[in-house]
Amino acid sequence: MSKHTEPDEPPNVNKHATLRTRTAAVNKPASRVPRTALKPVAVRAPAPAASDLLHLQGMLAAAIQVRDLVAECTPDTVVANPVTRLAIERLLQRVSDAAQRVSPRARRTHQELPWERLDRLCDTISTTRESPDGRIVYAIVAHDAPSLIDALQRALPGDDD
Repeated sequence: MSKHTEPDEPPNVNKHATLRTRTAAVNKPASRVPRTALKPVAVRAPAPAASDLLHLQGMLAAAIQVRDLVAECTPDTVVANPVTRLAIERLLQRVSDAAQRVSPRARRTHQELPWERLDRLCDTISTTRESPDGRIVYAIVAHDAPSLIDALQRALPGDDD
C-alpha cells in the first residue's frame, strides 16, 4: 500500500490562505502564499540614523529640562536671577546646537519639527543676552517647549513595538 506524499513545502507557507494577493496574479495559488505576506504591516517613517537619533534625544532631554526649570519660575524670577536665566539660555542653546546637527534626511522625515525656528534659536538667545530683560527667554520656553517636546516624542521611536 503506497502512501501519496506531497513535495516538501517551506515551513512558512499558509495552506489555509483564502486571501487573493499579488502572487495570484502570477498564477500561484493562494495556498502557496507565505504567512508573512498575509500579516498586516504597519507603515512607519524610516528610523533615523544613529547620530540623528542621538541629536533628537539630546534635544528632547534639554527641552524637558528647560520646561521643568521654567515651571518653577515666573518671568520676574528669570529677570531677577541671572543664574536661572543663564541656565535656561544654555539649555536652549543645547536644543538649537543639536537641531543644527540633524541630517537633511532626518529633517525631511520629521517635518513636524520647526527646524528653521530651532536653527535661529541661538541667534534669538544671543540678541537676548544683550538685553537686560529675561522675559523674552521665559516667553520662548513657556510658549514653545511643550509643543517641541510633544513633536520630539512623536519623532523618536517608541518602546511600544
